[in-house]
Amino acid sequence: MTFGLKIIFVFLCALLAQAAVSDFSIQVTGPKSVYRGHQLYLKLSGTVLAGTDTDLVQVAITSLPAGVQASWVRNCCGESQIYRVNYPHMLILKADANAALGSNTVVIAYSLPSGLTRQVTYDFTIGDVTTMNPPAVLPANTDLPAESLWREHAKLARPFCLVGNIGIESDVWYYDGARTYFNVNNILGTQEMFNCAEFQNSLYRRYVLDNRGALPGWRIFPHGLATHYEKTADSSSLEALRLLMNSSWTTPSIYGIDPEVMRDISYAVNVHLENERLGMARRPTLQPLVEQLIGHLEQFFASRQKQAQPFMVGLAAEALIAYWDVTRDPRIVPVLKMAADVMWQESWNGTTGSFAYYNYTVPITRTFDGTADSNLLIAPLYGWVYQRTADVKYRAMGDA
Repeated sequence: MTFGLKIIFVFLCALLAQAAVSDFSIQVTGPKSVYRGHQLYLKLSGTVLAGTDTDLVQVAITSLPAGVQASWVRNCCGESQIYRVNYPHMLILKADANAALGSNTVVIAYSLPSGLTRQVTYDFTIGDVTTMNPPAVLPANTDLPAESLWREHAKLARPFCLVGNIGIESDVWYYDGARTYFNVNNILGTQEMFNCAEFQNSLYRRYVLDNRGALPGWRIFPHGLATHYEKTADSSSLEALRLLMNSSWTTPSIYGIDPEVMRDISYAVNVHLENERLGMARRPTLQPLVEQLIGHLEQFFASRQKQAQPFMVGLAAEALIAYWDVTRDPRIVPVLKMAADVMWQESWNGTTGSFAYYNYTVPITRTFDGTADSNLLIAPLYGWVYQRTADVKYRAMGDA
């Protein structure tokens, strides 16, 4: 070998040595508990600490308890390989109906062609749930002293009726302006409010149609479209409702595991359910979204991994209540009861009459300034838990 070739050979060897991953770590994030007969959706990811991420990775999942199967959503490479250390994947642990109850630890190992191996353990518990039958008789209702004021305040919607700039999220269309005005019309019963609902629906419907439904998750609002179709038989509103299924958020993904996207997943569940209600066959993508949404509440209120934003919990509760209406899934009552209890204890301020708004700073800060505006996104959670348990404290909380 000539001197020149030797130099090139040494240089290439040095590059290869530099390129090879010499150290990495593995992370698993997600909920820490699962009910029998259901699935735990986890985010599996790695971090290269030294070297360059260029090799396929062998994955081994061991120490699974009896009755639990593991799988992951792969983007390549067969049953036991992933593309790179740094590529995140969705790991699914499915507990069958007879899985042993209690605490468990699963072991996940990554191995590189060089022989370098790292592993991580993930602790989780398997629980069971019994159906909570609704009470035969609820206590007698009490009058709401402020109900007449609430009805009077519905008239305050009038000045905002024709405000319509799609894309400006402080305008009426956001958070489903059409649905809002249909609800106001149910209170006031005026043609004026119905016309406002039609105007807001026409704005949002055009936005959906122009984008073939492929909207970001925080902008998918099915209820106004569905209500307009029911009241008018306008097929373009039904078409827009169907097109919302094109939003990427209506298909479960690894991004849906993080509870900070609770709002997007809640809306995606609503899109599925409203389309079902108006004749669309159920799609298999609904159930994983529900599992992820229940996982969000677990991370917020059971394993306490992150701070819950109360108004977003209200949105999640609406979606899960609608899901319960069509499935009677026995998990929904205890999960929402848990959320109602913890939020009331930690986030309710009796002086301001409102729940906190949390700023995700480091450290997290909270404010009660102006947050009463979101109360009616949250109050139905307490009313529903009261209906399911007959415990009058939840009625009192919802009325507060």
